[in-house]
Amino acid sequence: MSSRQMSSLRRTTSSLRRVRRVDHDRLPFVPWGLIPLIALVLLLLYGITSFAKHRIEAAAERSARSALMEIDADWADVEVNGQNITLTGQPPSAEAVERAKEAVLSARAPTNFGDARPVTRVESDFSTSAPTPDPVSPLPSPSTPGAELRAPEWTYRLSEGVMELRGQVPDEATRRQIRDAARRRIDPPRIASIDDRLDVTNVLADAEYTTVALRSVNALAQCDRGTVSFVGERFSIDCELPEDVAGIVRTTVEAPLPVGELGEVSLLANEAVQACEQRLEDILTVTKIEFAPGSSVISPASDPILDFVADAARECPGTLRIEGHTDNTGSAEVNERLSLERAEAVRRELVARGIEGVRLIAEGFGPRVPVATNATADGRARNRRIEIRVIRAPDRD
Repeated sequence: MSSRQMSSLRRTTSSLRRVRRVDHDRLPFVPWGLIPLIALVLLLLYGITSFAKHRIEAAAERSARSALMEIDADWADVEVNGQNITLTGQPPSAEAVERAKEAVLSARAPTNFGDARPVTRVESDFSTSAPTPDPVSPLPSPSTPGAELRAPEWTYRLSEGVMELRGQVPDEATRRQIRDAARRRIDPPRIASIDDRLDVTNVLADAEYTTVALRSVNALAQCDRGTVSFVGERFSIDCELPEDVAGIVRTTVEAPLPVGELGEVSLLANEAVQACEQRLEDILTVTKIEFAPGSSVISPASDPILDFVADAARECPGTLRIEGHTDNTGSAEVNERLSLERAEAVRRELVARGIEGVRLIAEGFGPRVPVATNATADGRARNRRIEIRVIRAPDRD
């Protein structure tokens, strides 16, 4: 074999490769890059589902509580699961339970597609509640031999975020029922806490009185501040509240009472109070009611001012307090007396101009509430003044 043939053979041999196929256990093709996208979609679905459930339950709870408020069912509490509502509490009667269930089930709430019923099912669970009072059962005997049962009385007050409960109840179960109804109304900062000062004492154990007590809590809970009382079997309310809920509260308190009678109803709309006080302040800041020096005799030059004040007071709600103020010149005793006499003089002038006397109260503050320094003549002049304010609900007692 020639050298050329040998060289060609080597090249052919060196170009041959043996290939052996080996099978390995490998996973099939997977688009690993899609895994984060899938996880994001699942997370989004979970969030949407959870958020939607929260919105549905919130709407159901709001409509249920609103419906119970409208029928004065303060004994009922609400547990929500989706669109299902469970009522708990201590019902006064079986009829009250059915009425509450019907009200909650038929309640409607606004949605993106118009008003709709957010509650689809209503159940009740009173297995742990106190026994339902029997309205025809005889009243219990007095706890003290020879003592006579009397009607319960109470005064509930809302001020500075605290609802204070004072009065008498026949037993601990009634006390818990009223206190729990108040606690369900906590809505900070307007109602931040409940101060339970109810006394278990020798009074009638009657479901009708408990109904009125719960109505008192329901009405007071809608006020920004106020007082509700049941004294001498007269139900009265003095309440400051937003104008848009005043009609609802009036309907609630003026509904027929199962016991007792309706007393004084004073509902002051916040907007009307603010407008009244602002107008009176504007008048008495720009122009002052002038008095003779060291006297309560009003200067004739102040007659036009008193006409303006009377016109403004006539449009004001509730009762007005005419406040007299002085500077600190002279003795405190003389200033206190002078400030009261000046306030009373203004009151007489307003009554003469047609304002009902029962709506006007005069009070003297002397130099105790200055608005400027008493170290200058200008400051002392500013402190000698008359102010008129609407008497706020908790300030009436």
